[in-house]
Amino acid sequence: MNNVRYISVSADLSNRGFNELLLTWKYTKTGLLEHLNFNWRFGVDIDKEEILSGLDAKKIEEERVYNKKFQFWNNEPTEVVINGGFDIERIDGTIGTVLFHTNQLNQQRSKIDFFVWPRVVV
Repeated sequence: MNNVRYISVSADLSNRGFNELLLTWKYTKTGLLEHLNFNWRFGVDIDKEEILSGLDAKKIEEERVYNKKFQFWNNEPTEVVINGGFDIERIDGTIGTVLFHTNQLNQQRSKIDFFVWPRVVV
């Protein structure tokens, strides 16, 4: 996860397994990751509390605009509007936002987006 900018995965992973992935990101100082798109297979229940356990996540209510620098299919920057989510601060001060989604067409399929905000160095 440290040397890629965009990851899109459909797989079976436990809530604890996804939590461990986020914990690894939180306690790693380096990495190019900008966006992780994770789709669970049908019938998997997402437990937000278990996924966010130990991450000191802060619930965000407001809408923010994320300027995505990289896309697999297009090298043009793109703006993504992020409504709410949960912010996690990495040990180097970088912020990542976790968004939980349920597929509108099939309520049994769940998805998580994880956006890493560009660091502002002053």
